[in-house]
Amino acid sequence: MFGFAHDVARRVIVKGQHALMPHVTPTPDTIPVYVGNPHGTPIRTAVGLNFLSDYAPPPAYKEYALYDDQGALVTSQNRGGDAIILDENAWKPFCGFIADIPPLSIRRYEIRFQPAPTFERRIAVQETDQAISVTTPFWTATFDRACGLVSLIHKASGKDLLNGAVRFVAMKDRPNAWGSDFSVVFNEPFAPLEILSPAEVGAFVGAESREGPGVRVITNGDVWVTIECLSGWAHTRASLRFTLYADLPHIDLNTTLYMGARAKMLKLQFPFTAWNCRPFAEIPYGIAQYPADASEYPFSRWVRLDSHHLNVGVANNGLNGFDVNADGKLNLSVARGAIHGSPLETDADPNKAYTFMDQEQINTKFRIVAGEDRAETAGALVAAAHELNHPLEKFFAYFAPTPPTGAVANPAPLLQVSPSSVVLGALKSGNRRRVGDPVAGNGRHKRHRDD
Repeated sequence: MFGFAHDVARRVIVKGQHALMPHVTPTPDTIPVYVGNPHGTPIRTAVGLNFLSDYAPPPAYKEYALYDDQGALVTSQNRGGDAIILDENAWKPFCGFIADIPPLSIRRYEIRFQPAPTFERRIAVQETDQAISVTTPFWTATFDRACGLVSLIHKASGKDLLNGAVRFVAMKDRPNAWGSDFSVVFNEPFAPLEILSPAEVGAFVGAESREGPGVRVITNGDVWVTIECLSGWAHTRASLRFTLYADLPHIDLNTTLYMGARAKMLKLQFPFTAWNCRPFAEIPYGIAQYPADASEYPFSRWVRLDSHHLNVGVANNGLNGFDVNADGKLNLSVARGAIHGSPLETDADPNKAYTFMDQEQINTKFRIVAGEDRAETAGALVAAAHELNHPLEKFFAYFAPTPPTGAVANPAPLLQVSPSSVVLGALKSGNRRRVGDPVAGNGRHKRHRDD
């Protein structure tokens, strides 16, 4: 059922993409890249995709440059994809850039194989044995090797957003999966997820005899820089990837939680310096203001903390619970290890077997937005929520392939009826009929002969 629905949606999306594609004849040795904006407002955001550099694996990496539909050179980078194996592959290289897309339209970019250009460097990364420092036109971020992200200075205001490390924290919970115990507020810490040791990093990637850093630079380009923090507690592991941009004022955070905790609530903690804050959050069809009393409250796609110190907000692509105290410490609920289907309010009996919730890999995307202007911050947060929950469409297309030597000009059709006096009226599908099949599935063959 779900595979069929996914296939129908894919066909609808592809047809919509082709209907909006600009009618531009591609030229050899170029690859068009199309970026579609499904929203009613213009969007300027980071885009990255792996593309096939040729019809067959090339013998070596082919350098390229990216141009927009006005023929202007676009700053790009060849690292930063979801799979480093593809990024380092000469056949499926990566292209990352900042796309500026008008509302409800598809814009055409073009990859041209030529010597790679040199761009002005606007991001500085410094590494020591104790920390990693990243400086952009908008932020100065410090990642402690032992704690993760501990400082985030908003350069326009000169204020530090953090008074502690951004990290996952395991909160005490009950085995009750239905939430009828209203005395539980899910904000009593049990244990934080600490940065993994070098040996634990090696074991985490399946190389027990080797070691690796728990805080590391995994992408360092002209468009963006990504720092990964690997942490864990007991049987739970987490990856936090912070991405800072040269030309965008927000920070993206992609988390991967390998949930192994039971009877615990896993929360992503942002210890913001939003003292005496007023929390606002999106709810269905509106906005709600909540008290900063460290109680669990529901929300939809974003939560914002307004304070005299600074306005800061976090958008996401799928969470629905948070708590914040008067000091501005924000906890976002990510996973819960309760017993599936259990209404129990007492601790679980260890002599019995249970099925626990959320014991899996959980991927979530966040975006941090901050500023001194409250209205501007609120608008940027809403736009971030729209983009994270309905991202831009991006794909590449080849130019028409050159026919091989000796190929016939008019190849034989897949189906041919002769003589011309015979007209094929219907054709039975050879297998189960799918939506969009050009043949009828009525189970009969019809022929009509002209007299």
